[in-house]
Amino acid sequence: MLGRVDSADQAATRVRDLQQRLAKPVRAGSVDVVVTATAGISIHPADGNDATTLLRHAETALRGAAPGGRNTIGFFEAEMAASFAERVGLEQALRGALGRGELSVSYQPQLDLANGLLVGAEALARWRHPERGSIPPAVFVPLAEEMGIVGEIGTWVLRQACNQIAAWEAEGFAMPRVAVNLSAAQLGEPSLARRVQSALDDAGVGPERLELEVTESMVMRQSGSAEAVLADLREIGVELAMDDFGTGHSSLVQLRRLPLARLKIDLSFVRDIGHDATAEEIVRAIAAMAGGLGLETVAEGVETEAHADFLRAVGCTFGQGYLWSRPVPPADLLAAVRRGELQAPV
Repeated sequence: MLGRVDSADQAATRVRDLQQRLAKPVRAGSVDVVVTATAGISIHPADGNDATTLLRHAETALRGAAPGGRNTIGFFEAEMAASFAERVGLEQALRGALGRGELSVSYQPQLDLANGLLVGAEALARWRHPERGSIPPAVFVPLAEEMGIVGEIGTWVLRQACNQIAAWEAEGFAMPRVAVNLSAAQLGEPSLARRVQSALDDAGVGPERLELEVTESMVMRQSGSAEAVLADLREIGVELAMDDFGTGHSSLVQLRRLPLARLKIDLSFVRDIGHDATAEEIVRAIAAMAGGLGLETVAEGVETEAHADFLRAVGCTFGQGYLWSRPVPPADLLAAVRRGELQAPV
């Protein structure tokens, strides 16, 4: 596109000149519009010998530059091609994972810190690829969000969880409740309450057995609309929790308006108990604030008895973490209950 250039620096200079020209304000009605441009550069012959290859590599460089912000420039590097190919491969695999039965749901128990009784479990999606093995949620969940299929996966997890409550019931085990994470895409659906009610009805499960979790940042981004959707969900009888509490920017005014039952204290704070006085003070403050607002608290990432002792002392209600169990398949959780490793309420 630039024609002959003698060096990568010269190519960057030409692109910066274009960016500066584009950035000059353009009057549109009563406002000034400023255009920014992010660029990806590949250079012949080092990065390819034909137009198709050069354009593909320039696009890869553009993807690499975009996270750096607006008006940035990225040069193609061979490592980018490998990373891009890996991502494309994961996208293709994830798009059909649900239909191929590669996704499953594991459950991590939640216990009452006061008496050690099982009070519920969190449903967590897992992906095992036949060739790549286990793909961490931290990898495939953000990818599903970018691909626009996280809502589809979330709906599937919701239905799996409701069906699992019914399946446990049929085996003589009454799980008090199961928590399911909502994605931002789901929270943005005005019809979400109807979808949830349908999943409960199809499974024959009461709404009090289901808890839906939203994150602070998710609610903040969608503020007014999120409040309306959460109100609809609470109206049908499901319980609501705010996940990763302490990592976002929600206000006390907003917390009072939301129909929440409990706050989940982020594991980044819990894991630092005993090592970081600031983290301990944050946990203590969240527990006290929640108590003042009439909310229960769930501490994530409880790994040691020292963690559990501290959480009890500051008034935290429930705990979840490796101290008691990793996320496990539903049959394994039931087996742990029957072995007496998890004490379920009568």
